[in-house]
Amino acid sequence: MTSPLMQQASDGHHRSDHRDPLPRRLIWHDGAATSAAARQAALAFLDEARSAGLAPPTDYAAEKVQLVVSELVTNARQHAPGPCGLHLELERSAACRLARVTVWDTSPHPPAPQPPDPQRIGGQGLRIVQAVSRRLTVDAHPAGKRVQADIELA
Repeated sequence: MTSPLMQQASDGHHRSDHRDPLPRRLIWHDGAATSAAARQAALAFLDEARSAGLAPPTDYAAEKVQLVVSELVTNARQHAPGPCGLHLELERSAACRLARVTVWDTSPHPPAPQPPDPQRIGGQGLRIVQAVSRRLTVDAHPAGKRVQADIELA
């Protein structure tokens, strides 16, 4: 069985801009993105960070990263036709270490939080992402959008 998922890792060299050397990219060309595959990729990414001797995230931080990845990929799959992608990277500064999760898709419409409704199943993913992220940004274009969330790992 061939997987619609493609992975690309960096060359492992340290960069002078304070980014850690393990970005991970996943692209689903046929729109068959799954939150399970995205969560698995996020977990592998965080395990790679631990193996590289970088400050390991807490289990709680790792769960937040997986949750954000799952919610953003699910939103892309449900609300945008065609391909989508995921990019994971670590950012660090003197003050903070972050996991940056970026999901892109082909819908030009920015996501909007749904009002709370106890009768509705679903529709709260963006609120969840906002709650566990340090920052959430959306960059929308006519050809699609990029949603980026920063999650603190400390």
